[in-house]
Amino acid sequence: MHRAKVGNLWQAIQRNLFEPRPELPAVDRRKRTRALLRTACEIAGGLEYLHMNDIIHADLVSDFGLSTLLDPKASDYQGQGCGADMSPEVLALKHVSKASDVYAYGILLLEMAQSGPAYSKASCLADLAGRVMNENLRPEWPAHVCPELGKLYQQCVARDPLARPSASTIVATLCRLERQAQVSGHEERAAL
Repeated sequence: MHRAKVGNLWQAIQRNLFEPRPELPAVDRRKRTRALLRTACEIAGGLEYLHMNDIIHADLVSDFGLSTLLDPKASDYQGQGCGADMSPEVLALKHVSKASDVYAYGILLLEMAQSGPAYSKASCLADLAGRVMNENLRPEWPAHVCPELGKLYQQCVARDPLARPSASTIVATLCRLERQAQVSGHEERAAL
């Protein structure tokens, strides 16, 4: 079994392994951006595989224990997700879908980009849930992190589930961004 050298994903987030902080040297910012893109692409690839097999993860930031087969006739969700990464439709209607997985993926992407919880100032999950559903509350994308990745995040957490990209589209976007980051890194080294 393949194991991550830095521990699990949350440990890597807490150790600031993905956030390209402005005060870092340029080479370190590039490394972190590439690590962010690579890891985000690998997670999206796993989500894509599940969705291609009609499996909804239902709690992307946790374990596989809440996963369920997609049943077009089922309308409600009996799982116990963590709340902060739940889409408005899951909070309001208890309805999980591929689109609700994409929403949770967007929140996870933000947590990787900012090295911490999406809603770090939230005091009460019930209040947070109400604001996500009724006020379209979404965390801001960090201005110092890849703006194109920020656009993808915004698409993932769109209020309308139909406006969210598929896992396959996310993978394609991230692969393109990763290639661009590699090319720009090679060009910078060649200029030295």
